Amino acid sequence: MARIASADPGDVLNAKEKLDELVKTYIEEPSQLRNKIAHGQLVQALNSKNDDINAGLTADILSLDIVKLDRLRSGAQGLADMIEMIIESPEKNGMKHFAAVSRRIVEDLDRTQAFRIEDKIALIKAKYSRSPRAKGAVTNEVQNNQMAS
Repeated sequence: MARIASADPGDVLNAKEKLDELVKTYIEEPSQLRNKIAHGQLVQALNSKNDDINAGLTADILSLDIVKLDRLRSGAQGLADMIEMIIESPEKNGMKHFAAVSRRIVEDLDRTQAFRIEDKIALIKAKYSRSPRAKGAVTNEVQNNQMAS
């Protein structure tokens, strides 16, 4: 990024810092989890010498759920989108629009930080209970109970 002639040096530095932060959060740290899981350490993650339990990674592995995995996927995709934008048109639009695009991506990621699996399950159940399919299931259940009586 230092070779982008038309870019303001401050913009380049800010972009580099933002990318470094996102790489650490959405690439480096998840890769440690991935490696432990790939090596069969699904319940207890071991340290690099395999002679003691790595409590931090063990807690991270045990707390994984689909919502957290989706957030990690979204973060990696957002990072890829930012890098792609800079690579495809560094002189024309890449650096000019980088701040706005990265801000939008980071805001989306920050918004999802509060998401929890329990909340998502509750939303799905509430949505299902309002659907015609759920109302039909309740009607069928009542009819079946009446027939059994």
